[in-house]
Amino acid sequence: MFGSFELPYTFAQDDEILFSFVEKNGNELSRLEIQQPSAELNMQAKKIISIEDKLINISEEGEHILRFKQNLYFGIGTFTKRDCQVKIKKIIPVKDFVVIDTTYLPQPRKLVKVDSTYQTFLDTTVYVASELNVNNRGRTSVPIFFPPEATYWAYWAYWIGVENAAINNYNNYEKLVIEDWAEAKIGSAMEAYMLGNITYFPVNLQGETTSYFFTDERNKNRFEQKKSYTKFSEVKSGQQVRADYAKMQKWGLADTMYLCFLNKNNVSGTKVHIKMAALKLKHEYEEQEDNMVITKKALIINTDAMSIEAAKDSIEQLKKEVADAAIKVEEEYQTALAELDSSKAEKLAQLDQTQKSLETQEKRLAERDAALVEGNMTDKEDYIKEVFVLRDKLSKAEKELETLKGGDKKSQKKKGGKQKKDKSRNSEKTPENKDSKDLPNNVYIGGDVGFSFTDRAFDVRLSPFIAYYFTPKLSLAIGPRFEYHKNLDRAAVFAYGGRAFVRYDVSRNLFAHVELEAMSRQVGSGDDATRQWDLGLPVGGGYRQRISQYAYFNVTLLFDVLNSSTTNGRSPFTYRGGVTYDLGGIGKEGVPKVKKPKLPGGF
Repeated sequence: MFGSFELPYTFAQDDEILFSFVEKNGNELSRLEIQQPSAELNMQAKKIISIEDKLINISEEGEHILRFKQNLYFGIGTFTKRDCQVKIKKIIPVKDFVVIDTTYLPQPRKLVKVDSTYQTFLDTTVYVASELNVNNRGRTSVPIFFPPEATYWAYWAYWIGVENAAINNYNNYEKLVIEDWAEAKIGSAMEAYMLGNITYFPVNLQGETTSYFFTDERNKNRFEQKKSYTKFSEVKSGQQVRADYAKMQKWGLADTMYLCFLNKNNVSGTKVHIKMAALKLKHEYEEQEDNMVITKKALIINTDAMSIEAAKDSIEQLKKEVADAAIKVEEEYQTALAELDSSKAEKLAQLDQTQKSLETQEKRLAERDAALVEGNMTDKEDYIKEVFVLRDKLSKAEKELETLKGGDKKSQKKKGGKQKKDKSRNSEKTPENKDSKDLPNNVYIGGDVGFSFTDRAFDVRLSPFIAYYFTPKLSLAIGPRFEYHKNLDRAAVFAYGGRAFVRYDVSRNLFAHVELEAMSRQVGSGDDATRQWDLGLPVGGGYRQRISQYAYFNVTLLFDVLNSSTTNGRSPFTYRGGVTYDLGGIGKEGVPKVKKPKLPGGF
């Protein structure tokens, strides 16, 4: 489901129900509520994924509305449908009765009537000055205030006409529509259009034109200041029209929505007539008789046809069957447990024998190891292969013993001694132990590939850089930056510029990142296209992992504090991944390096 969806249920006063809900894909539902016949809410929950067996007391008799609502929004992420599952169990109180799970199954209702409510909420005329006007430069906007509880209205529609020719055509057409639909009590052309009685409005073929679109307050202000802006793609817009109209179902796109007009005429202004209305539909149903079924495994109880005594006897019989089944399951469990213990004892005996044999072979290997050190053995390659095979067998046996015994003390002691032996034999100096003073310089180079996205656009960015360590933890970098931006309803654009950033190593793998960037971007399109420089201040942090002696893989998450909201389809969040190469190695002694495998016996 997506938007708003309602399910009707009928309950009696003082009923008790157990309510369960789950969104199958693990996504949040914006709102869930149960509305009583008096229109008051019996229950409501926000931003939920699941509810399990919530007890609800019914205080009013009649039809209750179970309403699911998923809000529309803009920003990071995309629109996602919600797949919801609901279970309602009704508790039937019976004296001296055991508790039985119950399910209430309402019968489908018959739709008998649909009433409509029509309301005009905007009927005005605005003046759009010429493009050369110094005050507003051919740009005008009108705020739109929808009716109360707008999300419960079915449709809203608008009509726009330029100059007197358009409004005269509309008025003449409306008279004909009202006459044709007099029996249906249609009072206006807009009402007939929303109900589907008419499908079009006449459009004059000559006269002045205007362009229009819908947006929020922030982008309205940018439009009036002749800056880059974003319009609502969910609502229709028009270019150089004499008259235009549409019927919409999208609500809640912004707290206050604005209708913006642009006049391309350099000489004279124009008058634009605007009409907007909304339509609400109310459904009436014919109630049908409901049947109630109580179920418990294979036992079916009909409280209208069975006496209390008979029901008790049936339940006692069921309880006896369940008890017998439980005894049988316990016996089977104990038998399986005894067989498992016997098998486990045999396996332990086998492993003890294997361990003794391996310990004897290990002593022999130690003697051969000493002989090899003294130069008494020449077949070194065969010896190393034999060491690998025997120690692999010993390792596997130790793991099986630890699993079955819960950890053998002798095995742990021997394992600890072997770890100390390996550590002493492999304690030679590594690149991480080098003193940073022995390195040639404090410079490292690298590059990032970043991306960000919204539901309407995405960016791809390429940023090489060169950096210098002033301390073992603090570095400064500069470099160029190139960007590809694609909006779903516009042509792709390219941007270029530069950046400088400061990076501080917080720990072995984590670092903080502050960046200043300047980018040259295209503003507008067609003949109005120009380029302007934008500043950004992304801040955040990242994680790095060493992949060779001086090379590292980095991932970074940044947030642009100077452009903290989605602007012109661009998200303030940026995700980057890249590689850096340390020419000097300073400050990286704490970053873990992928270790090379060690040969046993010190080889």
